[in-house]
Order: sequence, then C-alpha cells, then structure tokens
Amino acid sequence: MLETRKNDFPERIVYKTHRNRHLQSYWIKLHGIRKNSKDAYIKAEILNKNTVKLLIRNCTGVTVHIPPQIDKNNFCVIINGKCIEFKSFKHDIIYFKKINTWKIINNEPIIDVRKGTGILDVYMKSMRIVIPKEHEFVRQIAYNLSRPNTNANDHQIYTDYPIYYDDEVADEILSHNIILIDYNKSNKAACTIETKVNYDLNGFTYLGKYYKCEYLIMQIIPHPKDNERSVLLISSNSKDLLTKNIFLRKMVLPYYVNSINPLLNNEALIMIDKNFYGIYEWGTPLKKI
Repeated sequence: MLETRKNDFPERIVYKTHRNRHLQSYWIKLHGIRKNSKDAYIKAEILNKNTVKLLIRNCTGVTVHIPPQIDKNNFCVIINGKCIEFKSFKHDIIYFKKINTWKIINNEPIIDVRKGTGILDVYMKSMRIVIPKEHEFVRQIAYNLSRPNTNANDHQIYTDYPIYYDDEVADEILSHNIILIDYNKSNKAACTIETKVNYDLNGFTYLGKYYKCEYLIMQIIPHPKDNERSVLLISSNSKDLLTKNIFLRKMVLPYYVNSINPLLNNEALIMIDKNFYGIYEWGTPLKKI
C-alpha cells in the first residue's frame, strides 16, 4: 500500500456533479452548472500524446490542466466534436468557454459556488451567527442553527458555532461564513448586505413582483468580502413563522448520497403561511414546493 501512488493525470475521467462546490476531477475543472440545469457532466480522455477529447453536457466552460502525457509542441483538444489545435504551447492550463462555439479565454469566470448546495452552503466552511439584540427569542433560533444534526446513526455533529449580537460584529467575523437573523428589520448587520430578495415590514420583492404578506425568507448570498464564502440571511416580519419553521427549530443536514434536497438546496426558501416556495437558482421563478 505504501508503494501505491494516486495517478493525478489518469487517461480517462468520467465525472458528474450536482453542485458548483464540486467542479474538479483530477486535471479537469468545470465552470459551473449551466443555468436551468441541475447537473453537469464531462467525459475526458487522453487518446494519444497529441489528442485530448472532451464530451461536456450542461456546462458552458472548462479548465484543462494539460497532462504530462501530452506533447505541448503539437496537440489538439476536441470539445463536443470541435477540434482546437495548439502549436508550441507555453502554458500548463487552458480555459475554454462556449460562446456560440467553443473558444479559448484568458481566465476562469466567477462562478456561483452556491448553486446546488443552496442555503446549506453556509455550513461548508467555518461560520458565525449574528442576531439582533432587542429580540431575545431569536437567540433560541440561533442556538438551534449553531448545533445542526444529521441523519446518521449518531445524530450529533459536535459543533457549536459562536453567536454574536449585531452590535458586537468585529472584523474577525467577516473571515467566516455568516448566518444573519433579522426580525422586523432590527438586525443592524443585515442592513449592510445586498440581498437578492428585498424585503420590508409588510412583504418582499422578487423579480420585480411585490408580495404583501407575512413571510420568512432564507436566502443564500455571496459574502461581501469573499465570493468563496456565503451569508445566509434569515428574515421575517412574523414571530410566529420564525418560531414554528421546521428548519429553525432543528437543522438536519442531509446526506450527499440523497442527491438534491427539494427544500434545503434552494438558493432561497420562503415560507408564506404554511407553504414553502423555493428559488433553486437566482433569476428563476418562485415555485411552490
């Protein structure tokens, strides 16, 4: 076993992903799952020292780390049937993007890493929770979120994420993922965040439509300091909805093996009355679940 080493450049890769957090397999990295699709697929093969063949579905771009088996003085990359030739290539990485046809670009695009993990993305890295000081009942909700469970034989994950009041927010907190809980626009830290679903005391707006109602909105948005990190903003104008929401009473993190969760893997989950509505990815319509 000690003599065995992983081959970082296998001759053949077949990879499928449901989440933009997981886009790389060995020497291939996808540039995110295409809009309105829930998975992306790639089959990459080194046919010989002069040819790499790629078959890609539901993805508009790919990064190729050129395997050492390839002769960089003379080779081609075949993407979905299109052959792109290279002569005396000096670099180790190639970026491709589909713009009507497959073309070479200079850098990887910014990717919405939250697609596929949805509101659970906040648990993917170190995290802090910030609550308003004037509503003490919100602390119990924060406590529930700070100690998530799972479906395993041992339900405990043994975490205890720190909880802060909104007037205690320090620069140290900004280096972590953050959960902000905002009841009736009382969380001062939440006021500084650029939201995707805008809300006020009487309702919320999404895609230009205003919904006048009692609501509870859970939306995952990019961290203002780092696109790789996330902020989960939980906002409501109803104490009843905040205290009775099933996920705020007990957060259970589902297994990856169960694929996409119809509720928790949305980029926004909105509760109106007793119904849940989801936004799987930003820019798509609000759908009742």
